[in-house]
Amino acid sequence: MSTRTGFPRMDWDTGFLADPKFQHLRDLIPDPIRFGYAGFCYLRLCADAWRTCDRRPISVVVRGIEDWAVTALTEAGLLDDQLLPSESFEKWVGSALGGRGESRERQRRYRESRLVTVTNNSPRTGRTSRNGSTGGAGGDWRYERLVETRVRNFHETGQWDPDWGPTPLSDVRP
Repeated sequence: MSTRTGFPRMDWDTGFLADPKFQHLRDLIPDPIRFGYAGFCYLRLCADAWRTCDRRPISVVVRGIEDWAVTALTEAGLLDDQLLPSESFEKWVGSALGGRGESRERQRRYRESRLVTVTNNSPRTGRTSRNGSTGGAGGDWRYERLVETRVRNFHETGQWDPDWGPTPLSDVRP
C-alpha cells in the first residue's frame, strides 16, 4: 500500500460503458455474464486504486480472477501488464491527489489570513480581533456574566484556570 492516503470514494464517469475500450471489451466477450464478470473485476481494480492510491496487479486485487478475463481486459486496453495503465491512473487518482493538495493549501492560507492576536492585557477574554476591538456594544454585561460564572464554578469546584487571571481568593490576606 502506498504511503499516500487513499480516498473513501472514487470519481467514476457514468458513461464508462460507452468508452471505446469498454465497447472493444464487449466485442471480445459477447456473453453478457462473462462481460459483466470482466467489467466488475475492472471496477474492483479501479476502486482499489482509489482506496490505496497505488497501482496493484489485478490478480492481487481480484484473487482467483479467470485468465480469460485478464486476457480480454488487456486486449481491450484496460490493463497494462495486469495493472491499470499509468496514464489512466495519473488522470484519475493523480489529479484527485493534486486537487487534495491544492485544497489543503487553500485552507492553510485561509486559516493564516484569519489569525487572532492573543494578548494578556485585555480585561475581558484575552483575545482581540485583527482590528484591535474586544467586542461589540453591550460587551460589559457579557464580561460580568462570564466573571460571575467563573467565580461560581470556583466556589463549587475549587478549580481556577490560570488564564482567567488571579483567583478570587488571591486578594484575601491572612
